[in-house]
Amino acid sequence: LSFDPVEESGRQRVLYGSELLDRLLDLAEEGGLCATYTLSTHPGKSERPARELSQKFSLLNAKGTLLETLPAYCSYLILNFKYVALSDERKEGLVKVTINESSLASLSELEEWLDPEARRSDPPFDGCCARRPPEEVYRKGCQVAQARIAEELREFEESMNRRLQRDVQRLEEYYLDLARQMEERIRKRGLQGQEKADLTDKIRATDAELESKAEDLWKKYSIRVKVQWVSACRLFLPILQGRYELLRRKAHREERVFWNPWLKRVEPLACEGCRGDGYAFYVCDELHRVCPQCFAPCSHCGKRLCRLCMPRQRHSCQDK
Repeated sequence: LSFDPVEESGRQRVLYGSELLDRLLDLAEEGGLCATYTLSTHPGKSERPARELSQKFSLLNAKGTLLETLPAYCSYLILNFKYVALSDERKEGLVKVTINESSLASLSELEEWLDPEARRSDPPFDGCCARRPPEEVYRKGCQVAQARIAEELREFEESMNRRLQRDVQRLEEYYLDLARQMEERIRKRGLQGQEKADLTDKIRATDAELESKAEDLWKKYSIRVKVQWVSACRLFLPILQGRYELLRRKAHREERVFWNPWLKRVEPLACEGCRGDGYAFYVCDELHRVCPQCFAPCSHCGKRLCRLCMPRQRHSCQDK
């Protein structure tokens, strides 16, 4: 194939706008949506993992015990999102979100380990941690992306707000000055009857026009954000997996916790209520592991309520 519109090379010429070029672009786009990498080289051993796995998590109303640790492969989904923010100006950006597909924890430092030389055609299936349903992983990725986009757009939003306040202030000064001049004319001339009514109508029209112009400015500087998923990469990493038992009264359940040797730390767990990452959790009577915000006290009786259990069951103090 030749992409030179002038040179005769004996090859098939592909020009801009041709059907063949459009098809090639479609194929390239489809091929770039997803990729898989496996890193098989362990970054090094550490004596800390088992101790930190057993001590890192704090259960505020239950007991946690690390039963055992074993090496495993864990999959991480790296999602790329493109956003376009439109207001009086335009801002574009790309955010990258990495989610542990087993725990739903979000990690932002793993992308640097991507190396084309480490790519393998077949991901490991033996000894790989079980993954959550893809819709749960994607939902968590969207949640993290939304927060990061909001952070990246903070200065842009502040700039639009400053310009809005400046223009609204100028607008108010102009129209309020007009209204004051007409009110002063009525007072000084002592107008009555039709002349006073005409000026009074003009004052009302000025107020209405001010309100309309201010609304137009609000629409002008409001920010509309469009977010689009671009591509994904599944990264398989050798990690240390721990079996962690949660004990609440006489009931118990097991969790999987992870020591990441690439980051050299224990990964957080995602709250089962809000999906926020953390290390401190409550365990309700139904053994839901939730963060303090999702185990908030009742405003009437002070009893802590699990966000996942309510509203499936009615709180007793509401019947009194």
